[in-house]
Amino acid sequence: MTATLALGDVRQARTPGNDRPQPVADLAVRLNRPEIDDDAQWVYALGWPGGGTHLDRLARQADGSWRSTRPVPVGGTWKTFVRVHAGRTMLSVPVRMSPDPAIAFAGFPAQAQTTRVMVADTDLMQIERRRDAPMSLWTPATIVVLGTVLGILILMAAVSGRLGRMRGRPPSVEPPPGLLLEHVDRVLARARHRDRETVGV
Repeated sequence: MTATLALGDVRQARTPGNDRPQPVADLAVRLNRPEIDDDAQWVYALGWPGGGTHLDRLARQADGSWRSTRPVPVGGTWKTFVRVHAGRTMLSVPVRMSPDPAIAFAGFPAQAQTTRVMVADTDLMQIERRRDAPMSLWTPATIVVLGTVLGILILMAAVSGRLGRMRGRPPSVEPPPGLLLEHVDRVLARARHRDRETVGV
């Protein structure tokens, strides 16, 4: 599956999380699979981490293409791509992704018009993920993470239960007598005396 991307009216404008203007452009997308267009739950442009997050649900056009409703970032450190969700299909195509030397990623330059192959959504969302890690490490790592989360939940439940019991428990140490306590005792004694007189009547 491929997507033809066209950028128009490239200009400088503010982007999410940035005070200074950065390059933005209007985006048009045409998919080569009509059945995907008809069944798509959503098609949107996503951009990050150029200082914030850009999210724009694309609008379907009469000719079957899709267009952005507001300009998408195409400069700076932005990684911008189009995501398509249709049934069990979740695909993405890069519009512009900045290079990342730390992971030897050459990036995708923003082009006025280009056709690119759509890939599994996780391939772009997790571009930093190492592919050479042995699969045998995933199961133990997952168990450790889930066990840690479960342990935290159990600890929180135990602490909450203990605090709840402590609130209803009378103090274990008798407070020293004082004027306030003596006054409270006299008030309680008078109240009990009135109750006995009322019962007698």
